[in-house]
Amino acid sequence: MKTLYFVMFILLLLPQQALCTDSLRTISVSGKSTITLEADYAKIHGQLKIVSTSIEESYVAVTANILEISKTLQKFGITREDIIASVITQGAEYEWRDNTQVLKGYFSACALQIKVNEIKDTFRIHSALSQFPTLDIGNTEYGRKDEYTLQATALKAALKSAEAKARMMAQTLNTELGQVISIREESSMDIPVARPEVLFATRTEDVADITSIGTVAVTGEVSVDFELK
Repeated sequence: MKTLYFVMFILLLLPQQALCTDSLRTISVSGKSTITLEADYAKIHGQLKIVSTSIEESYVAVTANILEISKTLQKFGITREDIIASVITQGAEYEWRDNTQVLKGYFSACALQIKVNEIKDTFRIHSALSQFPTLDIGNTEYGRKDEYTLQATALKAALKSAEAKARMMAQTLNTELGQVISIREESSMDIPVARPEVLFATRTEDVADITSIGTVAVTGEVSVDFELK
């Protein structure tokens, strides 16, 4: 009983504002901005794989193919520094014959990444690589050297978009926008794509006349919480 009286006495001594919490009115909005520009470089991804009668023979063949690819691409200004080869993997290769797994040989393989500094040469380089039957070409990645700068520009535009949206909503409700409470950057995926003009251009019979153009989209997306006065 004495404890109860003591607690009541302490509560009476506390200032009135300490016993209540102000309800903070907020508004949450999102902003998004996308900048789409032509790419200024490309990266071709592929895998080189050779099956032979021995590990040693397939390994030598893979390294020889890498050197031959490097020499072939020199006419496009591709240096050895522009070609990245992964660690060579090795193992046994099997195939099915009459419902039985039979040893086909021994393989050596590695992944290749070829950086194309002149974006217009991308299709011609693809054509040059097609002469290597042991090289499987995967995807072609497009990029820009100023991508980080573009990302910052896109984020600034996204923030301005979020602020304008919040201010419009506040005015509609006959209130004013207060200070920023929190900002969150939303995750987004930038998808490099090829422009349709490239697909139409491939109808020409002369490979030398084909010019590849890639497009890079850089997106900034944010969520912002504002205080309402």
